[in-house]
Amino acid sequence: MMQWAEGLLLWHYVSIRLGCGEVEMEEQLTLATAILQRFGVTGHVSLTKEELSLAKLGVQVCDALVDETSLALAEDAALWAETQIQGIWARASLGVQPDFSRDAIRPYCEESA
Repeated sequence: MMQWAEGLLLWHYVSIRLGCGEVEMEEQLTLATAILQRFGVTGHVSLTKEELSLAKLGVQVCDALVDETSLALAEDAALWAETQIQGIWARASLGVQPDFSRDAIRPYCEESA
């Protein structure tokens, strides 16, 4: 799950830096928050039919972003996402619910731009 969440953060960062796919990637972050919250309660990863459709759309958006991303941007995004996910999991170990919402993540993307 950590790799999946980190990948979403990476591509969200790329979408902001490129100025395309931002809305779709923010939807993916909302989906991630819901799935992680559900996992915290049930201990299982499960998706509704609608969530699965949204996740599939996210894969398509990420694939499209790959075609537009330079190696330098991909490296920046990977380092940024790794740092963010470490902070999120550190806070989670203290009982703070993981938050991938736009308001929680976007300021950090913009600081790095």
